Amino acid sequence: MSQQPTITVHSSAEVSTPPDRASLWWSASVQTKSAEEAKSAIAQRLAMVDAALVSHESAIVQTNRKLHVGPRLRVQRGKSVRDGYTGQCTVHVQLHDFTTLAELVGDLLSVPDSALSGPDWSLEPSNPAFSEARLSAIREAQRIAIDYAAAFGATLAALEEVIDDAGHPMMARTMMRASSPGGEDFELQLAPEPQLAQAGVSVKFSISKPTVEALSGAI
Repeated sequence: MSQQPTITVHSSAEVSTPPDRASLWWSASVQTKSAEEAKSAIAQRLAMVDAALVSHESAIVQTNRKLHVGPRLRVQRGKSVRDGYTGQCTVHVQLHDFTTLAELVGDLLSVPDSALSGPDWSLEPSNPAFSEARLSAIREAQRIAIDYAAAFGATLAALEEVIDDAGHPMMARTMMRASSPGGEDFELQLAPEPQLAQAGVSVKFSISKPTVEALSGAI
């Protein structure tokens, strides 16, 4: 007994939707004569950042920070010689409320010797647009399978397998980079960037027996 014929199709879909989150990266770097001076300078700047974050606490999802203080070296007569200390710190901020984004950016840029990158826009995995994209991809896969089956004088018989091709949100293609006052001019681009919720699917159907006439016409 011959095995029932099957058709496997691949389909994808994407849905444009407003972002759920915005990410900012603030950083500062100082050069001092001693490690204590470097730590003190970084602490002062972080205190200003913390004050800005507290005033926008309701809009913030989470923050992460990294700190580094180490010797600054230079080469003298073929040897590395300590020439002071460098202090660096970075703070990553994620927001879900964008109404005060411009104000927060201004507060962060007011910190001396600092730079700001962002915003990067993103979607939450639970965003309904992903469900919409998945359903759209499945409907398209079914439509394609029906067309293929009809070309052989057959119809879809049963669903055999569905494989999720793992859609992911696309990051916004633009990024704002800014320096604190006194640096180069910059252009703020703070309007939320639409994001693409993407989905892909592979679907396998069994089909009824193709007709002899359709098979003859396909050869």
